[in-house]
Order: sequence, then C-alpha cells, then structure tokens
Amino acid sequence: MKNLIIIAMLALFAGCRTPQPVTPTKVLFEKEKTEVRHRLDSVSMPGDSASVRASFYCDSLNQVRLREIDELKGKNTSSSTSFENGELKVKIKFIDRIVYVPGVDSLIYREKEVPVPVPGPVQIVNELHWWQTALMWVGSIALILIIGYLLFKFAARRV
Repeated sequence: MKNLIIIAMLALFAGCRTPQPVTPTKVLFEKEKTEVRHRLDSVSMPGDSASVRASFYCDSLNQVRLREIDELKGKNTSSSTSFENGELKVKIKFIDRIVYVPGVDSLIYREKEVPVPVPGPVQIVNELHWWQTALMWVGSIALILIIGYLLFKFAARRV
C-alpha cells in the first residue's frame, strides 16, 4: 500500500509539456572582419636630476669666496647659479618632455548565427489529440478519487 502511494505521488510530477507555438526563423551569418586602428600614445618622460658641487674659501678679510662650482644635470634640466654677498643661489628648472609612441589596436569581429523571425503562419508543435485530452481528464479524476479514498480511510483508522 505504501508503494502505491509513492507511485501515485510520483505520477503527479510526470506529465506532458504544453504545446509551444513555433515561429519560422531564418538564420543569417555575420562574417569575420578585422579592423586595425593606428594611434599615438603620449608617454611622459620622468623628471631628470641635477647635482651641484661648490667649493668655497675664506680670504684674508674673512669673506667667503667661491673657488669652484660643478654642475651635473640631464638633458631635460636647465639651471642658473649665482654667488653674491656670500649667498649661493641655484635655480633649476625641469623641462617636461612628452614622447608620442605609435600603437596599433586590432579588433576582430567573428561570424555569428543570428536567428531572424520570418513573417508567416505560426505552427503548433506537439498538439494533443482529442483522445489524449480525454485520457488526461480521466486520469486526473481518478487521481482525485484515489486521494480522497486514502484520506477517508486514514481518517477512519484514527477514530
């Protein structure tokens, strides 16, 4: 009896799928296309460095004098030095440098199927015959009766 109930419950979950309307479609294909784009990328060059070395001495009057000055600097650096009244002034200016590097982008478009609906009559696939519909109704009624009988029998046992 227990097996019959399990089989009946499994039968509830089995059934036919409802018919789905099918529209006729035509498949179009897109072809592969490659597009190449040339561009210029701007690259900022990093700042340079500068080094200044100065040599001083004191004369007989105790005044500071500049003996020698050496500068090391890169291409993108300009500087000016001056020594007045015992004060050394160094002005350094860094020149920003932007370099343009050529670059290439390649975009590839690949072939793809595209279904396009075609106007026309709608076809219904897997339409049920009259006798299949009748069997479905008879089965549903029988299932309801079996469940009702089992519930009534179960309720009569408890009392």
